Parts: sequence; C-alpha cells; structure tokens
Amino acid sequence: MANKKRNEFLTAFSHYMTDHLEDECPRSWKECPPSFWEELIFAYLPHTMKVVPKKNYTEQFLLQLRKFVRWLDKRNDTTFLEVVVSYISEATQTLKKYESLFSELFLKNYPGLHLPDRDCMKEIGCLDKRMEEFDETTYGVFEVTKVNDDGIVLLDLHSHYSYFTKSISHEKAELEMIITGCFGKKKHAFLWDLAFIDGIYPKRA
Repeated sequence: MANKKRNEFLTAFSHYMTDHLEDECPRSWKECPPSFWEELIFAYLPHTMKVVPKKNYTEQFLLQLRKFVRWLDKRNDTTFLEVVVSYISEATQTLKKYESLFSELFLKNYPGLHLPDRDCMKEIGCLDKRMEEFDETTYGVFEVTKVNDDGIVLLDLHSHYSYFTKSISHEKAELEMIITGCFGKKKHAFLWDLAFIDGIYPKRA
C-alpha cells in the first residue's frame, strides 16, 4: 500500500513537471525556486484532485510530498524542506475543506463513482438530460464574492458577470474561493444551478 501511494504521488509529480510546467520546468533541482513548490501545492494539487472514498487525497499527497522533499534534500544537498513544510502547514486545512466540498458536489453527478457495479453511461445520460433542462449555461472560472444565508454570489473572472446560486452551501463556501465548472439557468429563473464542478481552488492559486 505504501509503495502504491508513493508511486501515485510520483506519477502526479512527474505530470506536474512535464505537462503543467512544460518549458518553464527548472533544469535542475538546485534551480527550483520557492514558487515551484508553491504552485504545486496551491494550484496543481487542487487541479488534479481525485475523489476518493475517504476524502483524504490532499492529506496523502502532502504526506508523500514531505517524504519526497526530505529524501531530495539528503540526496542533492538542497534545503527545500523548510519552505515546503511552511507551504503545507499554510495550505492543509483549506485544501482539505475544499476537497470535501469538491467530492460532495462531484458525487451529485456521479453518485456511483465508488460502487463496484457503477453504471457510468447512465450517469452521463442523466447529466446530459440535466444540461438540456437549462435555457442558459456558462462555463468558467468563478470567484466567490459574497456569502450569506440566502446563497452565494460568483464573479466570472473572464466576463466579470455575477451569478447568484444556492447550489453550493453558504456554510461551506468561503470568500475568494475559486470555482471552475458550469452553471445553468432555466427559463425565467433567477437562480443559477451548478451543472458540474471541475475544481475548487484557494485564491492563491
């Protein structure tokens, strides 16, 4: 099990360097600035978040990251651990909360994700039918700009239009939370409903 978790982390870390950073990836470990680790934790981790039954993907990723950096420092005579531990301490509670909310919203569309007899095509069909019920849809990157008992207000960071929704609990949403996904509105409706979620990020991402 330990080897499996380590291998999963190393695979994700490899994708971070090759697919996410691409040409901006440092040429050597000694050239890695603090921003390399900051982006990994605050942006890449929530971007590649996996919905797991125990909702502990964040916890396991950061645990393996800490172990990896400790090994890296010993092997390459680098001093990354202090800054990485600082970022981990700062990010952990927020990212764990966001993972829990992301899992909850994702499973609304794919409730059978962890079932052995999951009917994937049926879930996709239900989502397609749901999308057809909307008169308008908008996909984008949204920032939570207002939270109250009535719902939350989202600002589209590209168009700068605002959207009001009750699809996300006001008790779990936070100001400056970044949400990527699709929202839809039925004809003559005022509220926008979450159609599907792609990610939840801290503002720092």
